[in-house]
Amino acid sequence: MSFNKTPLALALAALLALGGCAGGDDADVSEDTEEVALEDSGDGYADDGETMNEDGEEAPALLLTADNLDDLELGLVKENEGLQAALDKLAEADTDAGKLMALGEIDMEAIDAEAADAADVSADEYSMLKDQLFEVLGAIEMREMMAKQVSDSDTTGMDEATRAEAEKNMAEMMAGVPDPFDGMDPALAEALRAKQSRLAELRAQNIGLLFKFIGG
Repeated sequence: MSFNKTPLALALAALLALGGCAGGDDADVSEDTEEVALEDSGDGYADDGETMNEDGEEAPALLLTADNLDDLELGLVKENEGLQAALDKLAEADTDAGKLMALGEIDMEAIDAEAADAADVSADEYSMLKDQLFEVLGAIEMREMMAKQVSDSDTTGMDEATRAEAEKNMAEMMAGVPDPFDGMDPALAEALRAKQSRLAELRAQNIGLLFKFIGG
C-alpha cells in the first residue's frame, strides 16, 4: 500500500489510541468512529499491492516524467494544505470525545481527491506518481547523506595500509547506494534537479503531517 494511502489507517490508529483513554460515552464514540473508518478504508489496491481500476482490473502504470512533475508539485501542495487544515481542526478539540468526533469527520479521501485534481490526474494516478517521486527523493537524500559522510571522513594521519582500507570501505559503501539519476530519462533528471529542493521540502512536510495524526 502506498504511503499516501495510509492516512485513514493512521486516523484509525489514533482513534483506537484515544478510545483506550476514554471511558463511558467516549468509548461508544470510539466504536462508532472505528466502524466508519473501517467502512471507508477501501483504497483501490489489490492484496498484492497493484492498483486496480473500477472494474477490478489492473490499471496501467503512469510513469513520472518531466511533463507531469509540475502538476504533481501542485498536487502535493494541495494535499499538504488539506492535511494541515484537518490537523488545525483536530487541534481545536479540547476533550478526548471532541478529538474523536473531529477525527471521524476528517475525509482523507476528499483530501486525496483534491490533490489529484490539482495534479490533473486520477486519485490512483496521483498515488502512483507520488510513490515514484518519494522513492526517488528518498534515494537522492540517502545518496547525499552517504556522500557527505565519505567527504567528511578524515584519513590524515593514517598509515598507507589503513588509509587504503578506509578508502576501500568508503567506496563499497557508496557503491551500495546507487545514484538514482543513473539511467533516468535525461529530461526528468534535469527537471528533478531543478526542483529537488522544493520537492524534498514538500515530501518532508507531507510525511510530517501524516505522522502528526498518530500523535494527535
